[in-house]
Amino acid sequence: MSGIYTQDGELQKRVTEQIPFNLTKVKPKVIPQPEALARETIAMPIPKNLFKKTVQDVEKDKEDRRKAKTEAIRREYEDNGKKRFELATEQLKGVSKFDKTKIELEEEF
Repeated sequence: MSGIYTQDGELQKRVTEQIPFNLTKVKPKVIPQPEALARETIAMPIPKNLFKKTVQDVEKDKEDRRKAKTEAIRREYEDNGKKRFELATEQLKGVSKFDKTKIELEEEF
């Protein structure tokens, strides 16, 4: 047998030598620096009519809009010719919750 013997006469096995592959080395990629953008801010001039209204004017307009909306809704309900939908349970004996509330409100006013 071909191999190396030890002093005791035993056959010593060969150790496999590792040989690295002959691969090409990776070239590092160069990432270009991003181009700097111009950071110029151009402000538009303030409109001259911006400060013409005062806080009181704004509050008055707000109150007027609120009153007009409330009146429009009130007129819509008062002018509505439709009847309220009657439920079958309202025809049962006893005073219904709707009637109790109606009576209470009439007593207040």
